[in-house]
Amino acid sequence: MDQAAFDRIARLLGGESTRRQGIAAALGGMLGLAAVTTERDAAVAAPASRGHKRRPRPEGPCGDGTRKDNICTRNSDCCTNICNVELGKKNVDRKGRCRCMRRGQPCKADRNCCNTLTCNGEVCGEAVVCTVCASGCPYTTVEAAYAAAAPGSVILIDAGTYPTQILVDKNITLEACGDADPVLTPSRESLIDSYYVVMAEDSSSTTPRSITLSGLTFTGTGAQQEWLLYAEAAGNIAWNIRNCTFSTADIGLHTAGTGHVIENSTFTKCGAGLWFSGFDVSDSLTATGCTFSDCTGSGFVVDSATATLTNCTVTGNQDSGCGVYDGNFTLANTSVTGNSSTSWGGGVFAQAGYDSGNTTVTFSGTTLVTGNTAPEASGIGVVNNGVFTTTVIGASSANVKNNLTGDQCEISTDAVNWTPVANCAY
Repeated sequence: MDQAAFDRIARLLGGESTRRQGIAAALGGMLGLAAVTTERDAAVAAPASRGHKRRPRPEGPCGDGTRKDNICTRNSDCCTNICNVELGKKNVDRKGRCRCMRRGQPCKADRNCCNTLTCNGEVCGEAVVCTVCASGCPYTTVEAAYAAAAPGSVILIDAGTYPTQILVDKNITLEACGDADPVLTPSRESLIDSYYVVMAEDSSSTTPRSITLSGLTFTGTGAQQEWLLYAEAAGNIAWNIRNCTFSTADIGLHTAGTGHVIENSTFTKCGAGLWFSGFDVSDSLTATGCTFSDCTGSGFVVDSATATLTNCTVTGNQDSGCGVYDGNFTLANTSVTGNSSTSWGGGVFAQAGYDSGNTTVTFSGTTLVTGNTAPEASGIGVVNNGVFTTTVIGASSANVKNNLTGDQCEISTDAVNWTPVANCAY
């Protein structure tokens, strides 16, 4: 400030000399305090101005999951070996942070499960411990695992081929371990009712058993007398089968009894895919979403029992697509196509009085019988013996059509002389 302004302030404060000294001291103190403050702030800020260096991050988006500046720790569910450069950029967000799927979330090809979780089928969950595998598991054979299991246990089978022969005497579940595709073959240790099997009923017992099979492949060795699953003598097993494959055997499944449920399974390249031979029509079986294909005999046979195929495919079989004897058979939304027979009934063959009973065949929904071949009755062949009767419900020229040889639908009393059925209206 100039001298004139200083004098004016001094006069206002009174006593020019004294006041001048006072104001000078006051202003000087203020200027001194500002100087001290500036020096102190500069001292505090000095470390930053001396070029402090941050610790380098480990390479890769996840780091080792142990230090605070690892990108991985920004997502508490992302740890070592969960995401890395090799898994690709889709595992990392725009800030370089790892992305992963938590427990119960669906597994995705571009995202791993978090932490120690693993992809179990379709969702992330705890790691599955297999019961049976080649090494490192409690058992190396399915037979040993079954013998040690308590009734109602679940046996998880890892990938591999397991020669097996089990005489079923308790409720049990055999299931693929995680995404594994285990293969069970007949061990051919001994004959059970003249057949080599993977699993068979204990016919000495009348106690019903419930057997659940999931994600397994059952296959024959190419030798004769192999029925992969067998429970026809006593019929004391209820089969619950899903996502299984049966192939290369005389019969994939031959069973009696009731309460059988087959889902999303394939019976292929057998003598007969599935033969359901009941004690009477109260024995029941349902198959949903299944395929019966390329068998040298029939793809599906029901004998003295009640069976329903829903959303199934019956194709490429060489002795009729389906055979029905003294039983009740329903085809719902099912395709019977490309099958053949050297005699009659290329698509469906139905006979009453084979033993002693009537037969009923019912078509429903979008069921279609087409593209089948046979010298007689290339679509549907029906035999009545004069005492017992076969009834066909829901068949017509709309759903039995374009079969390749002979008449679409025919009927006979002796399986020798055949009469065409107009519009398949039996």
